[in-house]
This record gives sequence, C-alpha cells and structure tokens, in this order.
Amino acid sequence: MDGAQDGAGLVSAARGFALLAALAALEREQPGAHRLGVIAGRAGLSPSQANKLLAQAEEHGLVRRTGYGRYTLTAPATVSGKPAPPLPPSASPRGTPPRAARVPAPAVARRPPAPPVPPAGARVTASPAP
Repeated sequence: MDGAQDGAGLVSAARGFALLAALAALEREQPGAHRLGVIAGRAGLSPSQANKLLAQAEEHGLVRRTGYGRYTLTAPATVSGKPAPPLPPSASPRGTPPRAARVPAPAVARRPPAPPVPPAGARVTASPAP
C-alpha cells in the first residue's frame, strides 16, 4: 500500500471515529435516535460524508437506523466495560466489503473472435461463399 492510500485510510478512519464519538456524546446527553444532520454537525462532517460513514457502521453492527435519517448506537457499540465482540469475517479491513460481495457482476455479451488479419503485403484472395 502506498503512502497516499495509507493517508486516505487514516483520514477516513478518523472521520468514522469522530462520527461515532459524536453519536455517543449525543446519546449521553439525550438517549435515543438522533437526526443525521445533528450527528454530522457534531462530528464536523457534511451530511453526505456522515451518511456514507453511518451506512458502513450499520453494516458492521455499530449503529442502527431507526427511521428516515435517524440513527442510534447499537448495544455492542456502547461503552459497557466488556470487550467488543469479534468482527465477522466479512468485516475484515483487508477483505472484500460486504456490500461489494452482494453486487453481481454485470452480464457481458460475447462476440465471436474476429478473423485473423493477413500480414502486410500478403495477397488476399476472396474465398467462395458457402
């Protein structure tokens, strides 16, 4: 992995942690689900960035979407003093993301191979039609 990819991963991880910390702080102040815009504002992110990160956190079981644009931490994500449960194999940071695993590959129509091209300067004769 090169330095640019490493740096982008660290920035993305920092944004994700900031988002989860913001949601945890909101839930300490007022338990229950919170609106996307409020969570994003508390974390210093745009609603678009927060939405993408919350969707990933939901896939990994850290947050739960309770309604249109409302999120809450799940029980395993709350601070309980117990160790966190192990991640499922599909959640491995180096593995294939779960969402990508569910997307089928597009169907591709195959054409028959083109006839070979004669070398330059070769004499071409027409073959009789069958």
